[in-house]
Amino acid sequence: MFRLNSNVPALNSMRHIQKTGDDIAAITGRLSSGLRINKASDDASGMFVSEQLRSQIATLKQANQNIAQAGAFVQTVEGGLEQLTGILTRLKGLAIRAADGSASDDIRERGIQVEADELISEIDRMVESIRYAGTTLFPETETRITFQVGETSSDRIGLTLSGLNKDMLLGAFATKVGFIAASSSLTAAAGFDVSATGALTANTATEGDMLRQLAGGDLVQFSGLEFFVESVTDNDNAQLNMTLEGKMNLTLDNDVVRGVGTKFTKQLRAGDTFDMTINNATQTFTVASVDSDTQLTLTAAVSSTELGNLKMFTGDADGDLGSVAITAIGVGNSDQAGQYLQLNGIQDFLDQIASGIDTIIAQRARLGAVQARIERAASTHSVQIENLTNAESVIRDADMAVEISALVRAQVLAQTGTSILNVANLQPQTVLNLLAALG
Repeated sequence: MFRLNSNVPALNSMRHIQKTGDDIAAITGRLSSGLRINKASDDASGMFVSEQLRSQIATLKQANQNIAQAGAFVQTVEGGLEQLTGILTRLKGLAIRAADGSASDDIRERGIQVEADELISEIDRMVESIRYAGTTLFPETETRITFQVGETSSDRIGLTLSGLNKDMLLGAFATKVGFIAASSSLTAAAGFDVSATGALTANTATEGDMLRQLAGGDLVQFSGLEFFVESVTDNDNAQLNMTLEGKMNLTLDNDVVRGVGTKFTKQLRAGDTFDMTINNATQTFTVASVDSDTQLTLTAAVSSTELGNLKMFTGDADGDLGSVAITAIGVGNSDQAGQYLQLNGIQDFLDQIASGIDTIIAQRARLGAVQARIERAASTHSVQIENLTNAESVIRDADMAVEISALVRAQVLAQTGTSILNVANLQPQTVLNLLAALG
């Protein structure tokens, strides 16, 4: 049928050419981006799944960055502990050297002792200086650090940071090691008197010779209490340092004294007296009981008038004295015949070092376990990222070989459609041939 007003074959050809053009545009977009899904209309359900996978992959990548930082954090802590182990190991070597009979007192005092004291002082400086991005890695109080290694609240790894210092590692040896000649041990027998003022007196020439080898800062034990040597006057006389370290707070309501940095249980007992200086005024108190390392109770012998005076000194309406210094401690029940003074020896020092090393090793082992867990999490995430990326690629990425083949097909169809449209457009001209036959 020949028509003039409606060229249906041409319309049909144009429709197919338009569809082929749309296909070419879509294929070109896929080839240009490398993606099968460039907009939601390309594959709505596929786009939904793909975006979820992309979000999960991004989360895991960030988690892996967190894990890398966590690993560096833990490694920094572990490195600090390793250095502390080195210090204690060196101190142990010095102690063993000092214990050898070939070492003279001069070597112990001017060589071994000097290095030991410097190493002990370095412990606290090192601990305070070890930080990670401003975070103290050995805080005074336990601090919980949480590493976020995933997107949920359960995807966390915790690490507790514990404080370390020379007192925790070396105990009574933190202030002075006190290496003395092995033959000059003060544990042999009685022969020393200690007065209420802290004066230490040797009874015989033998004990006097031992006393001469003490030095200011040496730690001594007397009748179960611990003190430091303040000074050695001569071969027969020395002065014990009865001063408590740290500060104290006195609460008037119940006459309880709380200390900061003190060791009441090792330096005080019931019946002892001590002086406190408050606003340049000195008051003497008697200890009723020692409750713990940092707390004791005053005896009822302290009158309310004296407490009132203390309150007046501070001007504190609530009666809390705040922090005040203890200036002296008088051990009123210490000058008993037959008691003796004992100097912590090298073997005790070695035992303390072993305990300190065990403390550090335990922390390093705990850090190692956390580090291993962190590394396992990183490995797991890497496998997840690989598999999820593959899954997302299957859904969203274009198959370049398929798309190129489809482009070639669409281009051929476009050329063919154009030729057929040209033929369809020429078809009405056959009507002219029929009209010519009439003439």
